[in-house]
Amino acid sequence: MKTQLQSQLLEWNQKQVQYLTNIYHENVNNEDFWEYILELFLEDNKLEFATTWLMKHHYDNGYSLQEKQIISIYQHADQVEFWQAKLHLLQLVEMIQIPNVVLNEIDLFARKNFKEQQPFIKAFALYSLFILSKQIPEYRAEVREMCQLVLEEGKASTKARARKVIRELNKLEK
Repeated sequence: MKTQLQSQLLEWNQKQVQYLTNIYHENVNNEDFWEYILELFLEDNKLEFATTWLMKHHYDNGYSLQEKQIISIYQHADQVEFWQAKLHLLQLVEMIQIPNVVLNEIDLFARKNFKEQQPFIKAFALYSLFILSKQIPEYRAEVREMCQLVLEEGKASTKARARKVIRELNKLEK
């Protein structure tokens, strides 16, 4: 099954999400599906976009992955190359139950991606740092400063996310 999944994912044109949706629905109930997806994510950087899309789609549909899988994903996050895969992993931070063992990896991943020029990456990196600040209140002042920086120098999409983070920080600090 793993080889078949790998072939199918490599055939994806990186545009037609229905193709990935079909793979998801055909395989999601197979008990080995997520182990294979995780292995492919870790082993083949050409599959980063497809595998992270499947992970995010799974969460978007109200499901989750096992803690050990989340740990493996974020221990590998700093090696992810494709911007779409980075975006998916940053978007997932809001959805997952963050294991304490990968708080540092997620922090480093978000900080690294906050420096990216791609506005959506930067915006979700900032939001990921905010999510971490819920578990680590000491981060809140720094996240607020990062938001101010974005409001002064950022692109419109990044500014919108920074304003949202500031509103959320204000709620937390009341």
